[in-house]
Amino acid sequence: SSYIVGEHLKGKIPLFVIGSGISTDLEIPKHLEGKVEKMSVPNMFGMLKKLQFFYNEIENDRIREEDKEDLDKRFKILHNQLQQKRVVDRTNVGEIFRYFQEKEYLKEVWIDFNEWLLTKCVDEKNEIGIIDARPSKAHHKIAELYEKVNAFCLTTNFDGLIFKALEKQYEDEKNQSYWEPNALRAFLTQENVRKRKSYAEVQIRGDIFFVKCDPKWCDQYEHCQEKGEKPKRIWELEKPLKCEKGEYMKPFISFPGTYEKDKEVREILNVLWQYLTSKVSCVITIGIGGVWDPILIAFLSDLVRERDIPLINVTKSPDNSHIHKEIVTSISERIVTENKTPIRKWRKTIKLKANDFMDIFNPSIDQSIENSKNRPQIKISYPVIPKGDDKFWDENLPDQGMSDFEKELILKKAVEITREFAQLGLKSRWYGVKDDRWLHNRLNHAKGVMKIATCLYDAACEHGKRQVRAEERQFLRIAALLHDIGHLPFSHLIEEVFQELNWKPSGYVESFNHDYYTKEKIKEIFKDAKLEGELNNIGYTVEDLIRLINGNFGIGFLDAIINGPFDADKIDYVFRDTAVTKVYLRHLDPKESIDKIQEGVSISPEGLLVLKESSTDAAFEVLTQRESLYEKFYLNSALRLLEKAVKFIIITYYVHTYNTLDIPENIKEKFLDDKIQIPDLGAVRIAMAVEELEKLSVEYRGGQIDTEWKIISYMYGRLENKALGNKIKDALRECFSIISNIEDERGYLNEESKRKISSQIQFPKIPIDKSRYIAKTVSLRFPGAILIDILPPFEFFKITGSRRHKKRSDGTSASSESFLSESLITKLKAESKLGGREQIQINMYKLGEASEVSKALDLFKKLQEEERPIGEEE
Repeated sequence: SSYIVGEHLKGKIPLFVIGSGISTDLEIPKHLEGKVEKMSVPNMFGMLKKLQFFYNEIENDRIREEDKEDLDKRFKILHNQLQQKRVVDRTNVGEIFRYFQEKEYLKEVWIDFNEWLLTKCVDEKNEIGIIDARPSKAHHKIAELYEKVNAFCLTTNFDGLIFKALEKQYEDEKNQSYWEPNALRAFLTQENVRKRKSYAEVQIRGDIFFVKCDPKWCDQYEHCQEKGEKPKRIWELEKPLKCEKGEYMKPFISFPGTYEKDKEVREILNVLWQYLTSKVSCVITIGIGGVWDPILIAFLSDLVRERDIPLINVTKSPDNSHIHKEIVTSISERIVTENKTPIRKWRKTIKLKANDFMDIFNPSIDQSIENSKNRPQIKISYPVIPKGDDKFWDENLPDQGMSDFEKELILKKAVEITREFAQLGLKSRWYGVKDDRWLHNRLNHAKGVMKIATCLYDAACEHGKRQVRAEERQFLRIAALLHDIGHLPFSHLIEEVFQELNWKPSGYVESFNHDYYTKEKIKEIFKDAKLEGELNNIGYTVEDLIRLINGNFGIGFLDAIINGPFDADKIDYVFRDTAVTKVYLRHLDPKESIDKIQEGVSISPEGLLVLKESSTDAAFEVLTQRESLYEKFYLNSALRLLEKAVKFIIITYYVHTYNTLDIPENIKEKFLDDKIQIPDLGAVRIAMAVEELEKLSVEYRGGQIDTEWKIISYMYGRLENKALGNKIKDALRECFSIISNIEDERGYLNEESKRKISSQIQFPKIPIDKSRYIAKTVSLRFPGAILIDILPPFEFFKITGSRRHKKRSDGTSASSESFLSESLITKLKAESKLGGREQIQINMYKLGEASEVSKALDLFKKLQEEERPIGEEE
């Protein structure tokens, strides 16, 4: 309970998923107290048993022989499976239901069965069905938690009891029950602040009780003016199963085990993955066997693994619980630390009745809420500081000051060293960014992101009618400040180096990138007990911080501000880089743009970041300028050649420096301590290369020469003294010459350099995996002959990798959204920019002797035309 309340204070929600077990001990009406011992809604097996009873009551001569034979066979299969405690064939059960629903001559049985469910299934003697059934104590207690900890409930039941509990608990509020994906999506994606609270539950399997007009069921169908094609829910009718004219409407069920049923479930789950699951703090399942719901079981399994959250499974019969078998016992327990208190992020089955569990659970939640109120009030001050070296935003944004926590972080070695790295890396040198070079560094970029993130947060809270939380605001600012500390010298270029070498961090499936190293650096920083304590004191953990920087913390608007399609990072580097490069699509005034963005930024009722009105146009302009920077600057073919030449030097240096088993003791100890088994030396080589880069960064910091330039000069000097082949030596000299002699007296690329580095050959676009395979093969066969540059696709509206769509075992693949702006999306679609450009571009630069260049190009063309499987090498 303390974990749930703690996560609730961060904005997370507990997710209840309930099945028939929660409806086995319902509230007994006062006039029957002492006369009735227990009231329950029958489970699926109880319903099937009653359906067979009605079936056996009809005269045999009314049933077609082939149908009777098949039905008897299907009922027998079901009973055998139950007696032998085998998995029930869902498709077989679906076919049983289909018989009674679709066969016209079985209409009376179907009506009798449905009337029994509605008016007698809970207590036949007193004629109480699900229409008059009252929620159980557990239903009511879940409803209470909607307000206390923002609980949300998915139900597999058709009885409507959780909705009745919500109606009773919040009779003055707007309560909703969703079973259709579009309606649920509309609820979760509302952009405007709701005028009053709205509580919702989701029918995860679709409400079992639907009725619709049907010509085979109604003699007046052809002449009726009131008939409708759209199904109605049973709760919308004044008379059970009948229309306003008193005629029977056809009741129908979404059968378990059918394609249509499973499709409905996946559509609902897809919406939940998009807009709800990211903020789930834990899952509590009550009374679910799971035999009818394999897709739901898969969903829950995916959810607790993907989000790494606890699951509590409440059931009287663990042996019959598929959640117990497939989730609880298959995921090992582990311990995490929060506020220095060990908390078990477990998956656990509790053998209790629903009412008994909630009797214990709710008071515990109440106590944790009370304890949270008694915590000392956190006060965070931001003293105004003298104008710093970040002149860009000092001129365009009001001073926000800086907290003591932030000042302490900036003094940490891992943060402070980023002052030495130019924001544009060696591009600053090549493009003549001289006077501002030391101001245009990664630390100032991080400070700028922190300032913009704060502006967005404050404005969004104001317009979203959401109270600014001092702890949350500080947490956001820390994430912004530390979001880039994983950048090494050479920035993204060093990531490409490790990728081309196929060196990967141990236990990390993707190639090395600065996000991975940011995670490592943050863990290193917060080994400082004082700093970790300060982070814990504002209610967050190191893991929370890492998740937010990755854009996957779970609170949509926070994720969107730090790492979303239009975030503080992009806003800062677009304006900052445009100012020093003078690469304009059209001039954008930074202050005016920020003001416009702030005017229309808000927070949706479900916690997503919203852009509307003026902010939409401003966002589109910034994103368009970002596209221009990529086309004209970041991916400029001339600058890419220079970076490719640098990569050639670094790769050659690494191959001839770390091709040894002479591993330093401190790195050996790290891998042994982490108990990492290394199938190859890629992870070790990365560790050795990173360690050297960090040492060189400290050694060559300051002065008049860029840190990155001094490092590459050092590497080239070391290679000059190594015994390398003549072709490699010549290629290295040519590469160093290209990156050295490019400046005229003004510091810009001179015309001669432009002509030289623009001697490129563009090839048709090839799939990225195949192009990498070809580039690697050609480079190995003809080293130093040509430089092959593979330009990745450009994403105009980029979704962070942690939120991208992925195939899941429940059959869904939706992305997790953190951002809402219907008008911006409409504008992006109209401009055909929503998907970005999916194809890659390949540029080749001549480097070696003419004969070698010719052979390399011929091999490239040959491999391009071959239908060889990707990754296969000779």
